[in-house]
Amino acid sequence: MKYTTLNNGPEISKVSLGTMLWGGTVSQKDAFDQISLANDLGINLWDTAEVYTVPANKDTYGSTEVVIGNYFKENPSKKDDVLIATKMATGQFSNWIREGLGKTPSNIIDAVNGSLERMHLNSLGIFQIHYPTRSVNPDKITSDDIKADEDVMVNIIKTCNDLIKEGKIQAYGLCNETAWGITKFCAISRELNLIKPLTVQNEYNLLTRKIDTDIAEASIREHTPVLAFSPLAGGLLTGKHLLKTQKDSRYDNWSKHKKNNYISEKGSGNFLIKDYVELANSLNITPAELALSWVMHRSFMGSTIVAGTKLEHLKNNINAVNIELTDETLLEIEAIHNRYK
Repeated sequence: MKYTTLNNGPEISKVSLGTMLWGGTVSQKDAFDQISLANDLGINLWDTAEVYTVPANKDTYGSTEVVIGNYFKENPSKKDDVLIATKMATGQFSNWIREGLGKTPSNIIDAVNGSLERMHLNSLGIFQIHYPTRSVNPDKITSDDIKADEDVMVNIIKTCNDLIKEGKIQAYGLCNETAWGITKFCAISRELNLIKPLTVQNEYNLLTRKIDTDIAEASIREHTPVLAFSPLAGGLLTGKHLLKTQKDSRYDNWSKHKKNNYISEKGSGNFLIKDYVELANSLNITPAELALSWVMHRSFMGSTIVAGTKLEHLKNNINAVNIELTDETLLEIEAIHNRYK
């Protein structure tokens, strides 16, 4: 395994273990098997969220964290070997949690305490804000919103810093955030002389490269590395869905809107995948290895979150960190990307 040290923070594995299917599609027994594999391969960062398992709903809220807690109940000595990164729901897509009231100081504290209890932990490694509660639609932002939104950011920063002092969290991070959000959180933290966000977790893969336009720069300049989720675009970049969607796969269970984000936008999704599959075949590596290695070795990448339902696939995906793509291959990837812009 390869490791990186976050900005004056912990050393983390370049691959992190995704858990969002645990307690749902992935049983507790299978989750424990995945944990054993991750331990053997040197992974020391697990990513989860209070709203998991997915698809999220009121009845399954907290299920994944409960599975993690059950593992630590059986293996208490393992708590010191891993860093747990969890996420606080903010009311978006989950208004049954704390009545959808968002990120008030009391709700942040309640979220932390709930996660600690479910996972039988004394401290969280990285406590992340799952979604911005402010509008990121420029047509809906008013001058009144700007001040109110900045006040919310101040409350988040102060509350998370208090929780760090108490030892309940080791660091805090952002998720699904914009470049403005990253820089503003960091700027306010400096103004208040408080600890800034450690990481930002956003979607990133060969089909979704929005990070490249501005978030990457913000990440580098603010020393806030990216934790990339969905590096295989829900399995699409394995190429296995080109001819027929695999039944009960993650992609098969996505909403029509989510599928359209990848495949129907500009009509280019399948063409991109086909070309990436052909490139991988020419290199004698799998399409998944090509896609994962590319994400894992980006300059702004802290760690790439890898998940799965089958142990063999998970092992292969984790080991993609050991594949180094040549400069020539990277240029070919850019050529494919630019072909379908």
